[in-house]
Amino acid sequence: MCGYKTLTDMIVSRGSEDKKGITFILSDTEECFVSYKNLYLSALNLLHRLQSAGFKPKDEVIFQIDDNQKFILTFWACILGGMIPVPVTTGTNDEHKLKLFKIWEVLNNPRIIISQEFIGKLEAYAHKNGLSEKMEVIKKRAEFIYDKLDMECYGKIHETQPDDIAFIQFSSGSTGTRKEL
Repeated sequence: MCGYKTLTDMIVSRGSEDKKGITFILSDTEECFVSYKNLYLSALNLLHRLQSAGFKPKDEVIFQIDDNQKFILTFWACILGGMIPVPVTTGTNDEHKLKLFKIWEVLNNPRIIISQEFIGKLEAYAHKNGLSEKMEVIKKRAEFIYDKLDMECYGKIHETQPDDIAFIQFSSGSTGTRKEL
């Protein structure tokens, strides 16, 4: 046990490791290795993008990301910036889309990281189900970070404290109860 006090401490300590990392399984025959160093630097780059878009420490950030690599990168960028990741199952069906709207209401002025494609599907669902007004609020708080990355800039790491909320996870059966970790 290394005795890290925060997740930020842990990822920063791994920021120079080229040989260790995460292997993403892309298919039966394809894998992608990302070193901790590359993950750290990419997360800092993404953090710059988030901070440039107005994301701040303590912001609750809903994820609508279906790519595992982008999900992990976004998670660590939020951790480094002191933001609170809120992973939510990507809305591939109406139940998932409704859950996202319910979660939105429970959180404190959240932001959302989403794709242009998915926001269109969410908007169509909202119009069919009387949620257009709520959808307009979500659209104003949405960010399409993967559309415009600047690979030369790094964000400013937020100094987290051991009692800060690391992330919020909603249980699969309920959107009324959240767990803060």
